[in-house]
Amino acid sequence: MLVHKCAAYHRLVSESDSSRSIFVSLRPDSAIPVRRISDLVPLEESAQPAFKIMRRVPQDRHARQTSQAGSVTGEDGDVSDSAEPSEAGSSAGRSNTAG
Repeated sequence: MLVHKCAAYHRLVSESDSSRSIFVSLRPDSAIPVRRISDLVPLEESAQPAFKIMRRVPQDRHARQTSQAGSVTGEDGDVSDSAEPSEAGSSAGRSNTAG
C-alpha cells in the first residue's frame, strides 16, 4: 500500500502482477525529487558498549573478606531496652487511650 501511495505522490506508474510483485516505472510527468530519503536521515554510528569488563587479579581475591548476610556484631540497633520498660510504655499508652 505504501508503494502505491508513494508512486501516486511522485506521479509514477505502479503495476502489480499475479506473483504479488509491484513494478514502478516513470512517466513523462513524473516528479522524482533530487534528494533521496536515505540522504535525509543521518547514518547511525555503531556505539561501543557503555560498560567495561574488569579482570580480577588473583591477589585481590585473597585480600577481600567474604561478605556476610545480615548485620555484623556491633552494627545492630539500640537494644538497651528490656521487656519491662517496653511493656510499661505500652500499658501507659493503653491507659491514656482507654480513658
